[in-house]
Amino acid sequence: ITIRTSLIVGFPGETEEQFQALKQFLIDTPLDQVGVFRFSQEEGSHAATLPNQIDAATKERRWEELMQVQQEIVAKRLTRYVGQTVEAFVEGYHPESDLLMVARHSGQCPDIDNCILINDGHNVTEFGKRYQVKITDVAGIDLVGTVL
Repeated sequence: ITIRTSLIVGFPGETEEQFQALKQFLIDTPLDQVGVFRFSQEEGSHAATLPNQIDAATKERRWEELMQVQQEIVAKRLTRYVGQTVEAFVEGYHPESDLLMVARHSGQCPDIDNCILINDGHNVTEFGKRYQVKITDVAGIDLVGTVL
């Protein structure tokens, strides 16, 4: 089971105390995946007209702080996968190297979440299919694995 949520920082009226409470919640209640978004004033929305809009620099700082906390949590939580075999969807080659492939297990969303870096994909016959992947290591916020 993967537990995930999305958070918005910088909603109009958000105080520093409220932000710190949210940050402490993340520390006290580690989640597998967290998407953090900066509030944006969408024209025509009610929230765009609310008082006490938060300035861009404060939203950016708060976003960076929550992302740092979550990346540290993810790096620790991923170690539980090392040695396990998971079913993963192999998307294709890594955008930075044809020596690596990118895959995701059922708890990882495309584009926004971390991934599984496949460093031994000799058993991959085609992209866009599911394979059994043995997780061998953690690299930052990504898993590393071998296709069986």
